[in-house]
Amino acid sequence: MYKTLKAEDFKRMLGFDSKYKIDGLIVNGSYGAEQKFIYFKEQLDELGLKYASRALGGFLGEILEFEIKNKKYWFAVTYGGAKLSEYLHLACLFGSKKNILVGSCGGLNKQGESGDIIIPTSSFGDESFTRMYSKGRGNTFQAERKTSKSLYKIVLKGLKVWTGPVVTCQAMLAETIKDIKKWEKLGYLGVEMESSCFFAVSSYFKIPAAAMLYITDNLVVGQKVGDESHVNGKEKRLLSKKEIFRVAITELISKR
Repeated sequence: MYKTLKAEDFKRMLGFDSKYKIDGLIVNGSYGAEQKFIYFKEQLDELGLKYASRALGGFLGEILEFEIKNKKYWFAVTYGGAKLSEYLHLACLFGSKKNILVGSCGGLNKQGESGDIIIPTSSFGDESFTRMYSKGRGNTFQAERKTSKSLYKIVLKGLKVWTGPVVTCQAMLAETIKDIKKWEKLGYLGVEMESSCFFAVSSYFKIPAAAMLYITDNLVVGQKVGDESHVNGKEKRLLSKKEIFRVAITELISKR
């Protein structure tokens, strides 16, 4: 039923003016929106951008609206796909021209190291949101090539960047060694919780979408969060995290 509602219906329900629109969306696959808002604004400051911002509140409480040169954008913080699918649906209806996901993932490539960056070419997912938006068109969802290539070109030189498919699994604590080996054998570079939803919903609305993820723990070599090797990679991960935000913001507000 709700899928039949138009942009004007949701604007009225959410208290927006009928002319309200946004030009783009960045999603951080994470939790702790308040702290992430602070971090995001720090990145805007470091880029020397003049902006105005406000947290939307209520149902949209994990969204920071920011305005640059008279254009409005959303920065959303979501963990997993449920609220993500709804935020994406609304962003697309409200006029988003480009959607970019930033976050982290578990590594599935023996050569990948904690702190390396992955720009997914596609994501496999079999969660309810992918089925509802794909309607039988399969479970592999493509990133938009042009935007992905643009992200790749502006990444800081010296950081290792991988490109290839990833897999979405929202039940992280239920993952087994058998799952990890299966995903590695299938050629996935990483496993995370949001990208298949991100690509599926964006594709449904025909909005270009891309993602940038950094590896936290490399699962195929047995690394876990808190291991000595993981702790030792903290500085590299912090650099990569900062970089994916910088690249995402730069790409979102560009005229490309």
